[in-house]
Amino acid sequence: MRQESECRRAVTSATKDFNIQQAEERKQRENNEQAATLQDNLTEIKNHVFGDMLTENPDVARSAFGSHRVITDRWKGMNQQQIDQIRETQAEQAKGFEKSKFRLKTYFSNILFLVKNPIFGQKANFW
Repeated sequence: MRQESECRRAVTSATKDFNIQQAEERKQRENNEQAATLQDNLTEIKNHVFGDMLTENPDVARSAFGSHRVITDRWKGMNQQQIDQIRETQAEQAKGFEKSKFRLKTYFSNILFLVKNPIFGQKANFW
């Protein structure tokens, strides 16, 4: 009996030591996984903060199908130079519109003058 109890104690002690060793290994593995996850998250945050999207790099929005096209979900708006260029074009178009409006007004006033003037408004009677 004595040998049996000593054998049981030895098995129990060996099992206890094995379980303690496994628990320590598991804790170490969990700590390593947690540290790796934390490092991955920090790297991802750093990439987002210093990446092209948050720094509003306009090259990100350029399409591969042409420089005149943009990718709408990456478009951050126009810079001041582009806005000024559009305003200048709009001003030129407005001037052109005013000139054509003036020409049209002059044309119709000349026609109206010819129609209302008795000399030009009558049909010539050649018979």
